[in-house]
Amino acid sequence: MLFRSRVLVDSTGPAAISITPPAPGTYGPNGSINFVVNFNEPVVVTGSPTLPVQIGSVTRDAAFVGFQARSNNRSLIFRATPQAGDVDTDGISVTGPLGLTGGAGIADAAGNAATGTLPGVNLSRILVDGVGPTITSVDDPDYDGSGRPFVRVRFNEPVRVSGTPTIPFQLGGSPRQLSYVAGNNSTVLTFRYDPRSTDNFNNEITYGSFIVLGVGGRITDSLCNAIASLTLP
Repeated sequence: MLFRSRVLVDSTGPAAISITPPAPGTYGPNGSINFVVNFNEPVVVTGSPTLPVQIGSVTRDAAFVGFQARSNNRSLIFRATPQAGDVDTDGISVTGPLGLTGGAGIADAAGNAATGTLPGVNLSRILVDGVGPTITSVDDPDYDGSGRPFVRVRFNEPVRVSGTPTIPFQLGGSPRQLSYVAGNNSTVLTFRYDPRSTDNFNNEITYGSFIVLGVGGRITDSLCNAIASLTLP
């Protein structure tokens, strides 16, 4: 009589076989950088495993947020969130191994634990910019064809403007303000003053040294990093 045993033994823990990188691009503060760690068999996750990610000079722990759909619990999604001030211009990196402390664990159905060892992954096209635009210079004040004074403020990168930021100035000791009128999505913003009928431009003009954002006003880059300083050079 031939007996066939159906009792199997599995004493080998699951292994991470690849990492699916995030989409190439530049990520800003509070953006989601998602990694997918793929295992050679279905796994069970306990606690909160993490994936250490080097962004410039700092390490951010990417948190486990769930399994990738239709992966049969083989692919784990980890999400890193850059913070304001984080910068990486030559590609972030996964420093590994997986963080499996504080009750966190990854194991197969038989209870064999994963080691946390990770395969390599090329992240040279995953960049981070968590620094806002800066003012590089201010053109000398001038007058347009209608006699309206204006000032152009130059930035180190294209900026986006919302609301109506202003630059205060004094006309003969009376407070006035130049209002933003043009330059959205460019490196140069134009601020202009529409004179009142009582203004006398023979009086001394003293321009302010800062931009006032005002209610609802914002100046940011394309990643929503706010302007680093409102002071005019």
